[in-house]
Amino acid sequence: MYTAADLRKGLKIAIDNEPYIITAFDFAKPGKGQALYRTKLKNMITGSTLDRTYRSGETFEPANLDDRKMQYLYKEDDHYCFMDNDTFEQIHISESAMGDAKNYLIDNLAVDVLIFRDKAIGVDVPNFVNLRVVQTDPWVKGDTSGSDSKPAGDRLRAPRSPLHRGGRADHHRHPHRRLQHQGQGVTMGGNWPLSRRRAALAERGAVVNRIRAFFQEKGYLEVETPFRIPAPAPESQIDAIPSAGWFLQTSPELCMKRMLSAGYRRIFQICRCWRDGERGVRHLSEFTMLEWYRAEADYFSLMEETEALVAAAASISPISYRGLNIDLAPPWERITVADAFLLYAGCSVWQALSAGLFDELMVEQIEPRLGLTRPTFIYDYPASCSALARLKKGDPTVAERFELYIGGLEIANAF
Repeated sequence: MYTAADLRKGLKIAIDNEPYIITAFDFAKPGKGQALYRTKLKNMITGSTLDRTYRSGETFEPANLDDRKMQYLYKEDDHYCFMDNDTFEQIHISESAMGDAKNYLIDNLAVDVLIFRDKAIGVDVPNFVNLRVVQTDPWVKGDTSGSDSKPAGDRLRAPRSPLHRGGRADHHRHPHRRLQHQGQGVTMGGNWPLSRRRAALAERGAVVNRIRAFFQEKGYLEVETPFRIPAPAPESQIDAIPSAGWFLQTSPELCMKRMLSAGYRRIFQICRCWRDGERGVRHLSEFTMLEWYRAEADYFSLMEETEALVAAAASISPISYRGLNIDLAPPWERITVADAFLLYAGCSVWQALSAGLFDELMVEQIEPRLGLTRPTFIYDYPASCSALARLKKGDPTVAERFELYIGGLEIANAF
């Protein structure tokens, strides 16, 4: 039995007693809400696709498939022929059923043929395949270790893409893997994508420096609190990672609030944080967080301070993000959660809560529409969705909490 935390690209699960393979996967988490797992699945029999969103805690049956060890023989028209080495039985699998695995087939390759209800529906090829270099780029110093060049005709042993069963033999996409060449360990050098990240890393460093300068000019004290803590904050939707009997921090919130209560009026911290099970296109289990606290300021003042901070960190406006041009000039858009549900979800926030759809509608209907031309603050969250946040004076059904979105992506959560 699988849980939602097991979902990943390439996993095979059963839906309505038919086998599906996950072809795309993303993790989404609206602020302090419940984790959601968005998937695109392909029916391994019909080839049809569907989109499904799963909630944290849901369980799934593995696809009821049998694996048979077979050997690839040849291709005939649009079918591929395989033979069972024990029984000498031969079967044919259509090119459409083969998928990307066909790109890795060589004569006599041993494979696992996937059987569903006595019918072959696909093939799993080995994790490593032997390839022959048929063309190489001109030699560049630093490309190899122990050899000045990689002449065509040599053979190397290379991994397939770990993301799916099959794929194009393009190993420049996975340069972190070690290739075996003429019996020697060969690592890619000057053309690693990592080395090409130099400009981005330099800009990241400049952004961090501008953030520090922003807070220091405003009288904030930079602090550093422990990464390992005896107990995480009591938030049911965030899972901490155990560490030798304690836990890695999911945020520095608890330690920094202790400092706030001890009389430190303005503090900030840039630190590493960890959250178990949070991995997707926009999430990693380990990440860098900026957190700051300011005494005697309401959440509207923090919105204004956040506007100034982001503008200072970016240093340019507009910015470009995923094809969007976003103007950072203040004031930014402000919208209440209640108004956002009426405008984008077609229902009231209270109807969404009653139906248990608050997080799902936030992720699928509201978040993608926020901050597309200029950043957007969405504020006044329902009290039930705002752990540790102060209730609003005059309306205890909502809490003084806001989130910032830029280009449909949550950037900040504040209360």
